[in-house]
Amino acid sequence: YKNEDCSIEQRYYNSPLYAQLPRDTSSNCVEIDPDKCILCGECVRTCRQVQGVGALEIRTENGLTRVRAAGQDALAQTGRAGTVAFPSAEVRGAPLDFSFSGLKTAAVNFLHNAQQKGQDFCRADFAASLMDSVAQALTGRLEEAARQVQATALVLAGGVSANSVLRRRALEMAQKLDLPLYLPPLSLCGDNAAMIAAQGFFELSAGHIAPSSLNALATREIEDNEI
Repeated sequence: YKNEDCSIEQRYYNSPLYAQLPRDTSSNCVEIDPDKCILCGECVRTCRQVQGVGALEIRTENGLTRVRAAGQDALAQTGRAGTVAFPSAEVRGAPLDFSFSGLKTAAVNFLHNAQQKGQDFCRADFAASLMDSVAQALTGRLEEAARQVQATALVLAGGVSANSVLRRRALEMAQKLDLPLYLPPLSLCGDNAAMIAAQGFFELSAGHIAPSSLNALATREIEDNEI
């Protein structure tokens, strides 16, 4: 804790287990000192249960488990959406299409400008604003598509369906349209790469092996096994 009020950190600090590790100051909420942490999880629970935010998490990277500043989704939940302006993802003349090219460029430029000028900014607000802009683009086009085809139900799937802001906005939109919304549990929000790898495993097991001369074809049917 930044206020150095931890009931058990001092015991570890004075123990033979103490080893100097770099501090994590990437969060606006806390400063994490691994040398005073025994992974009790108290700070993580406090953030989630008492303060109602997910600024911290216990995560393993490169074989080292530590309390770390949370990822973008959890960080965004502590920020204020709309405090950082991002361009629209719309494509002129194509109301159901979208492009995140300009939005991503704007995000990178914002970070580079802040770094070059030595300006500090609220990372939680940045994350919240970026995620909200993306969620607005997706749910806006989903709503338009649902109206055009007179949809009777809505579904979010894939890795993006794990995004908490998108889930919330999609639920709000579904309620407005009076349509059921099907959301997979987070444990089933597999990324596209994982799903492709799973399909590849079964194709390989079935002996469907293509030569290296086969070109990529995004619209090729899975059932089309002719090489």
